[in-house]
Amino acid sequence: MELNARSQKVEAEDNCTVEIEKQATGMTFNLLSGALPLPTKPDLRKKTDLIPFQQELNQEQLTIKKLAKGSYKLFIDDREVGSFTHRALKAGINLSAYSTTPQYQQAEHISELCFEYKKVQNEIRTIYFIEYRMLQNYDGPNTIAGKRAYLDWQLEKQKGKSYYNWNVKNCNRYFEVLPNEQKLWKELEVIREKIYTSNTPQWHTFKLKKIS
Repeated sequence: MELNARSQKVEAEDNCTVEIEKQATGMTFNLLSGALPLPTKPDLRKKTDLIPFQQELNQEQLTIKKLAKGSYKLFIDDREVGSFTHRALKAGINLSAYSTTPQYQQAEHISELCFEYKKVQNEIRTIYFIEYRMLQNYDGPNTIAGKRAYLDWQLEKQKGKSYYNWNVKNCNRYFEVLPNEQKLWKELEVIREKIYTSNTPQWHTFKLKKIS
């Protein structure tokens, strides 16, 4: 988005809606973005530094022209985001780089839900992985004891193979999560619902205050 402080008008909108509240001093406007920023955790940041990720794929650009010379504090929903010179605001700042914005924190909450979803989904995948890979030809009783004996027999034949320890680990995990399968499916549904009810961008109020 590109705003003109002198005329108090919106000069450009890109995937957002801006409504300016005209004032004698400072600048206040309401913004509804069409998307949320992508939060980057420290381990992911190391990878995104290798490509122009922020510049090309994670832009939430705010440009304000015709400001009086000096420094300004930017607030979003009364939360301080940072201090910027009129030159920096004229050049444009990428708000997606600031973890203090409410939209970033909303996105971070959704990201945490997605990781939680993945964790639960991985437990379910363990069940289906073992049943497809190692129990596909099992025709014994549908009991824990019967499956355990069959898997132990299979694992015994795999001793010395490079994948033996990995299969042992997955088989043990299979019996740990199997009794909770229905509970895990319900948990997955609850998390999915939380993701889809909280991933819609919200209106936010921006205030720019001159400090020097």
